[in-house]
Amino acid sequence: ISRDEYGCMTDTVTTTVNVVNLDLQTDVMNPCGDTATGEIHLTVVSGDAPYTVTINGTDYINKFDFTGLTKGNYQVKLTVANGCSVSKSVTLKVNPLPHIDTVLATPATCGLDNGKLTIIPVGSVGAVNYSLDDVTYKSNNTFSNLGPGYHEVFIRTQQGCKDSSGAVIIAFDPPVIQQINSDSTTCNQSNGSLTIHAHGGYGLLTYSIDGQHFQTNPLFQNLTAKTYSAYVRDASGCITILPTTVFAISVPNISAI
Repeated sequence: ISRDEYGCMTDTVTTTVNVVNLDLQTDVMNPCGDTATGEIHLTVVSGDAPYTVTINGTDYINKFDFTGLTKGNYQVKLTVANGCSVSKSVTLKVNPLPHIDTVLATPATCGLDNGKLTIIPVGSVGAVNYSLDDVTYKSNNTFSNLGPGYHEVFIRTQQGCKDSSGAVIIAFDPPVIQQINSDSTTCNQSNGSLTIHAHGGYGLLTYSIDGQHFQTNPLFQNLTAKTYSAYVRDASGCITILPTTVFAISVPNISAI
C-alpha cells in the first residue's frame, strides 16, 4: 500500500514472498584412530542449485561427499542460489583400532593342504570379524584347509577399522621309512623281531605292525615268521606303510646216521 503526504492511499499491489525452508542433513563416518579415514556426507533437503558447501572456511561447488578426514570439529555451511544459507557443526570422533596379537599356524602335513591359522586379537574393541583376503569376513577366527606358504590375515571391527598381519604355514612331508631290520625266527618258535628305522613327518613318530596299536618304540619282538606291514605315523596322523617279512631259519635235519 502506498500513501501520499496527506495520508491518501494512492495505490495497492499484492505480491507473494516464497520462504525457502533450507535444510541440510549430515551423515558421518568416524576415523579409525588417528588415521585420515573419516568421512562427511551431505544431503540437501531443500533449496535451489547451484550449491556452495563451505567446510572450515573452504568453499566447494556442488560437492557433498568429503573423505580422508581426521578427528575433530568441522563447521559446515550450505549456500543456495538465492543466497540463503544454513550452518551445522559436525564432530568426528575416534573409532578404536583393532590389533592382531598372535597368529597361530598349524603346519600342512602329509603333502596335503591341511594347514590351519587361528587369529587372536588383543584389546577391547567389541566384536571383530576375520578374513584372508580383506573381502570376505567371518566371525570365526580359525581358517582351515590351507596350503603351505605365506598368508596375510585381516581383522575388522563393526565400525570398519582394520588391522592385518602375516603368518607362514610350514609344510611337512609324510614320514619316510629308511629301512627295516629283521631277525628271523629259529627252532620254529615265535622269536623273530623287526626294527623300523624312519625319519621326517611332523612331531613324534610312532610305530605299528597291525595299523591299530602304535608305540614309540620301533622294535617289535616275539614275532612269527610271516609278512608284516610296517606302519609309521607322525603327530598329525600321517601314515607311511612298507611291507616286510620275518623269515624262518629251518631246524636242523638229520639226513643220515
